[in-house]
Amino acid sequence: MASGDSVIIFSEGTFQEQIQELVNYLARGLSQDDRIAYIKPYQDVLLTPAGGKPIAEDEERKQQTVRMVVAGVKGLGEGSEREQEGFFNLLFAHIISLWPATEPGIVEQVDPLLAQIAAAPGQTSSVKYRIISNLFNVVPAYSAVRLHAYKTLLQVASENGEVGLLQVSKSDVEGWLAEWEVGVDEKATLLLQIAEALEKSGQPEEAYTFLIRRLTILPPTDSSATDVALTTISKALSLPFVYSFDAIMEAPAVATIKSHPLFSLLRIFWRGGMGEWTEWVSAHSSTLGESGLDKSALENKLRLLALSSLASQFLPDSPSGTSDIPYALISKSLSISDDEVEPTVIAAIRVGLVAGKLSQTTKCFRVYRSAVRAFEQAEWERLEERTNTWREGLIGVLSVLKTRRERPATDKTSDSKAVVESVGAALLAEATTVEAAA
Repeated sequence: MASGDSVIIFSEGTFQEQIQELVNYLARGLSQDDRIAYIKPYQDVLLTPAGGKPIAEDEERKQQTVRMVVAGVKGLGEGSEREQEGFFNLLFAHIISLWPATEPGIVEQVDPLLAQIAAAPGQTSSVKYRIISNLFNVVPAYSAVRLHAYKTLLQVASENGEVGLLQVSKSDVEGWLAEWEVGVDEKATLLLQIAEALEKSGQPEEAYTFLIRRLTILPPTDSSATDVALTTISKALSLPFVYSFDAIMEAPAVATIKSHPLFSLLRIFWRGGMGEWTEWVSAHSSTLGESGLDKSALENKLRLLALSSLASQFLPDSPSGTSDIPYALISKSLSISDDEVEPTVIAAIRVGLVAGKLSQTTKCFRVYRSAVRAFEQAEWERLEERTNTWREGLIGVLSVLKTRRERPATDKTSDSKAVVESVGAALLAEATTVEAAA
């Protein structure tokens, strides 16, 4: 490439001069005759007709000129990465200056450019990230352009297996959703794209949080509410690490599918047991295949949830008066053989639904802790009671410390070890109480 073709992108100058620089960049690689023919329409629109307003004072003509430049962009152009970045920075600057950040016109100009950047072949992804990130950072925080820019970043990162480079943060995304002046459907589309990108990159648990967020922002009146609710429920039931369904049950969009068999199945996983499962399968077995759900996997998952419900009745302070669950009771409640009891309990411990100790001698499972499947009024009252107990215990510890501190120095020295042991024991007891409450 001849040195005469070099373009300085960040130069100052009039509107005409900067547009000429952009057009010269676009014309690179053309023959002399083709280049002249390519540039002429731009030169014509830049000329001021006799008696007309100079283009610098004519917003409509300036917009027309920038539209022409946008239409002429194909890929990243034939320049170094620095020149490519500079070209788009200058073009984006003109777009931002000519179209209000909250109006559709700015998105109409930006979207074709983002598509060209994302699809540009033979380019390293780093320059694409820089160009798109520059646009994201230069527009106002409330602009819809940020949504479109971020979606393109996700697309490029996902296609190149580099989603980790974006360091997708749920808190950042929540902040953006609150700032961007875009509709619910557009926000839901972004959340789905993030979830798909994260899942593709091997982060299914992170992906699931964005699927749940997508479901929660959709109102029941949204045209996609039913499909999204059914898809999310199927996903939650099939994922091996999902054992809490409160967020789905509370989502407004779920109201649209209350008559669907999947909703009744969700309720069973939310707080039901093996008896309800058997009845549901008998009535709706075809729903499993239609929803892509595996009967055996669901049954095993529900057994673990049912075990956590059973274990909650045998917590140290439960009305049952004992922490030991006989193997026979577990076998009966979960509809499993005696030989399957210990493997099932171990599986529940591994996923964090219960904590305790198995005894082959007594054929019992001693419960230390159990997860709460549905956190409702009764659970809040229980938590309040445990919190008050913890508070009273701490007040007692502080009282002991205050009493010891007020005693003579000789007494303090002589029983310092006893004080430490006393306070430590009290704190340990209260910590154990709170852990059980959690």
